[in-house]
Amino acid sequence: MTGQSWRATGPVAVVGLLLTAGACGDSQLGLPCDTIGEEQCEEQVLIRCNGEEWYKVADCDHSCVDGPGTMHDALSGDETWACADSPHVVEAVLTVPDGATLTVETGAEVRIVRGSRIDTTPSSQLVAAGVEGAEVLFTSDDNTQGGFGGLNQGGLNLFAGPDAASVLDYVIIERAVHGLGVLGLDGSNQAPAITNSTFRDNEHWGILVRGCVGDVAVPDFAQGNNRFYENGDGPVSECQ
Repeated sequence: MTGQSWRATGPVAVVGLLLTAGACGDSQLGLPCDTIGEEQCEEQVLIRCNGEEWYKVADCDHSCVDGPGTMHDALSGDETWACADSPHVVEAVLTVPDGATLTVETGAEVRIVRGSRIDTTPSSQLVAAGVEGAEVLFTSDDNTQGGFGGLNQGGLNLFAGPDAASVLDYVIIERAVHGLGVLGLDGSNQAPAITNSTFRDNEHWGILVRGCVGDVAVPDFAQGNNRFYENGDGPVSECQ
């Protein structure tokens, strides 16, 4: 991993009206408010109005981070990508090494340059867990559809495995060639745990399934409150 500075120039989608507050004044948490869905940043903390009072969505969201990001070109072991260091810019094909875990914190933004992607191995994991309203975002660095991954690869590629599988919860994957690749399904391996996540505006499949072993059924990834929008070939492929 390199430590070069980087600042996002593309648009960031935020639900509701996002304001900046709290850096120089008292917190609005718990105070009355009227506009449902209105959001404010108190430093890196994202708060939202429920129509009655302000409540905290997350301790950090990338929409509230205004600083240099971090560029990544290699992984050598366990690593955690903090929301406060967003955007995380992937400028190579990153492979999570055997036995290692890449953890992406709630609210973080990961921008992946064209031709790059994030891969696991059968013995490594990716764990990205957001919360509702402060999802982990994986998107193309140039803000165009098909902006990362490849024709036979997802923008993220996760292996099924006999032990604990990778976890995606409250994650958004958008603007890849294929959003997510799932590999190595068979009767004994555990598929990645994918819940509460959104796959949108990917050029081909939201989820591309590859490398199945034997006559194995593709999991119903629509379960678990996952959502699929505007993926060119559809939500989930058959095993390729």
